[in-house]
Amino acid sequence: MNNAGVSTASTVLESSLDDWNWIMGVNFYGVLYGVRTFVPRMIEQGTVGCVVNIASMAGEVEAIDAYHVSKQAVVGLTESLYHDLADSAPQINVSVYLPGLVNTELYRAEESRPTRFNKTNITSNTNDEHKDIKGVFSTYGFPIEEAVRVLFEGLAQEKLYIGPMEFQKQSPKILDVIQKRTENIVKELNPEHPRNIGPTNPA
Repeated sequence: MNNAGVSTASTVLESSLDDWNWIMGVNFYGVLYGVRTFVPRMIEQGTVGCVVNIASMAGEVEAIDAYHVSKQAVVGLTESLYHDLADSAPQINVSVYLPGLVNTELYRAEESRPTRFNKTNITSNTNDEHKDIKGVFSTYGFPIEEAVRVLFEGLAQEKLYIGPMEFQKQSPKILDVIQKRTENIVKELNPEHPRNIGPTNPA
């Protein structure tokens, strides 16, 4: 299971190259290194197993920041690996987990940001801001145990994509948003702006 996630609240142009290198280094390359390190060994062993790359709902909707871009890269990587192993190592199931908001401490990621990624230019959250963000995660986020249940049920069914149907309980419009994005690509239509994924409800 390759699980890595950090984020900053800034736009494409506002994000510095240090922001991009940090986010892509953790969110994408962290997953890629895990795949390259362990999958060859799994193939050599020849036993039944599974590879799970943790992405996000951000990997399916229109990207709006570096976090979204990194998670969409994880989806593409997983799809590529799925096709790579379908013939060469069919005993290894490949999945990408696409959760919505989960009650974790992702909002504290900046606190562990290495100084080599120019951490000094980051505006620290105040205690009140942390409390507000923590409140959103705890109120609307799936409990970790529930998120794990969704994952393991998807793995039992050997799904490539896991999560969107369950996490629409948080964002009732999310499946429509995903479908609309696909239709816009096929029909070469511009997306609506600003994007609206609908209200977020407690899980």
